[in-house]
Amino acid sequence: MYKKSIILIVFFIMLNNCGYAPLYKGSNSKFSIEIMKQDGNRDINNLLSSNLKRFSNKSKETKKNYEIMINSLYAKNIIAKDAKGKSTDYQLKIDIKFKINIEGKSKIINFTETFNMKGQNNNFEEKEYETIIKKNMVNTIVQKLILQLNTIK
Repeated sequence: MYKKSIILIVFFIMLNNCGYAPLYKGSNSKFSIEIMKQDGNRDINNLLSSNLKRFSNKSKETKKNYEIMINSLYAKNIIAKDAKGKSTDYQLKIDIKFKINIEGKSKIINFTETFNMKGQNNNFEEKEYETIIKKNMVNTIVQKLILQLNTIK
């Protein structure tokens, strides 16, 4: 017991001093994002704007200011049915097109995320599960967008 606690304390001390910093921390970003226009699915656009809000810090330290127009599309397609004709499996698909303006230049970036979901017996549980999946897919797309914006010179 004593040996395990010493190892645990040493581990935390080493981890604390290793220089770890979160990769997607908004306050350390050297750019700001301003959403100019949103078209398409309202739920997806709301999730996107709430995730991108942490990057809307215009200050003297920001080197680049991105103006973004968003066009989103959400689809829930049936991919399997049981013998009675009831839907059992769905494919959730999010397509998002970002039009990015920076210093008079324009760039278009497209992202597509798909997820195959099993149907639930309870409609409420199925809607809640679908909402969680939407949030996760949008989070993934935002992370990909931030990585793309960090590579733009």
